[in-house]
Amino acid sequence: MIADAAGPRLAEFNELWIGSILWSIASCPVNDAEEDAERKRYLVALSRAPVLHPLGQWKGHKLCLLANALFQVQDEVPEMWHQVKTCWTQELLALAELLRSAALEAADPQRYRLRVQATELFHVGPFYTRQFLELLQIKEASHEFVTSARLHLQEREASRGVACFASFDVMVNGTKVVKEGLFLTSPASDACGDQLPLVSVALNHDRSGHAELKAMQWLLQNLREASVPAGKSLREVSGHMSLHVTHHPCLSCLGALAQLQGILPQLQLYVSFDWTPGAARGGCDAAHEDAEHPAAVSPSRGAHSGGCFEAHFEAKIT
Repeated sequence: MIADAAGPRLAEFNELWIGSILWSIASCPVNDAEEDAERKRYLVALSRAPVLHPLGQWKGHKLCLLANALFQVQDEVPEMWHQVKTCWTQELLALAELLRSAALEAADPQRYRLRVQATELFHVGPFYTRQFLELLQIKEASHEFVTSARLHLQEREASRGVACFASFDVMVNGTKVVKEGLFLTSPASDACGDQLPLVSVALNHDRSGHAELKAMQWLLQNLREASVPAGKSLREVSGHMSLHVTHHPCLSCLGALAQLQGILPQLQLYVSFDWTPGAARGGCDAAHEDAEHPAAVSPSRGAHSGGCFEAHFEAKIT
């Protein structure tokens, strides 16, 4: 049994090891109910690691990994899940408040970056990004938009890396402006980011080239070209913008969304995303994903279901 094999060695696991292994197993793709049941057995067995008891010192990225991993087995570990959910919910509420307040300080990029980096988070995970966007008062994009976005992304074969399809419909100087565009993540931004007010945050690596940030910068560039010559403030712009991303947005991009809300208070944002188990953030970020999840053995590199579970498990057991 998994628990019997793990028992003698679980005490040796530190927080990041167990969090990373749990999430690596939780994010492995499965093909049927039997494989899903096997994955859950591993998660339940590993949740007994001594480092998880008590949970009081867990925070930041380690807590994020734990919450997103155990989300799938919450009914099997009710007492443990209650502790995790309570701690993680408190962290999400504090994070939302921080981003709302820190966004106002983005005029001081260094202070803003330090505050975001101090959270020790890279993202909030696929199972909590939607909830977190709601805390920022960012609604889910419509089904019609998401369907259209996926078609555009498929036509451009954008699925090989993280991509974002965006559209906006705004009023600028009494004129309606409607545009749409597709953006791909790149190693570093080739946009005029330093000339625009959105600040990206290096969280383990440079995130200025992320697709959703490029889409937001594109909107601001279009608005400035339309409104600045007429002496109008961006705060007067009204309308909406929708984004669909092929991966859950990272914390840097979530922060950029909060900044955009401050710059354009009359703009309604809609954001949706896809997430596929085992998928990294994109080609340019794949190596960095492993750094953020050091115990990970990516399923896209040849591991398969049960074998994937064994690889993650044995990496620290043997």
